[in-house]
Amino acid sequence: KAAIEEQVLLGLATMSSNNHGFGAKLVPQRRVEFSKFLALAKQRGLTVIGFVPPIAQEERDAIFSMHTEYTETLRSAYGELSSLFEEYEYSLHDVSSLEGIGSSNAELIDDGHGSEKVYVRILLELLRKEPSLTTYVVPRSLESLLKSASDVEVL
Repeated sequence: KAAIEEQVLLGLATMSSNNHGFGAKLVPQRRVEFSKFLALAKQRGLTVIGFVPPIAQEERDAIFSMHTEYTETLRSAYGELSSLFEEYEYSLHDVSSLEGIGSSNAELIDDGHGSEKVYVRILLELLRKEPSLTTYVVPRSLESLLKSASDVEVL
């Protein structure tokens, strides 16, 4: 766990030194831009369903066990984004826990990116929470793919 926390802290330092800094809230201009996007989607009759993607479980646990500005940004950003989605009657889902979608680190390409199998699991989770999606996707066909695919197989 200490090695993972050290990697996280190193990554945070790198982000700060590369002008990818972060603060305690979403950047107000980004919030305005995203709000415009959601308003335009609503105006055009489009449905937006958002989700927070997963990362390696140990990395996620390490990030949330530390008390850094980055951790607080992650916690507050989800709340801010969630309220923004709700404002336009859209939904945002937190699928950042691999365990929560029935996955594991074995299905990751690297610490921050899921394989296609992970994203099939995310889609199945969204289908459970958003039944209107079944108009576009057949859950049984995805479940069959999951049963026959290796951890990082291209589906």
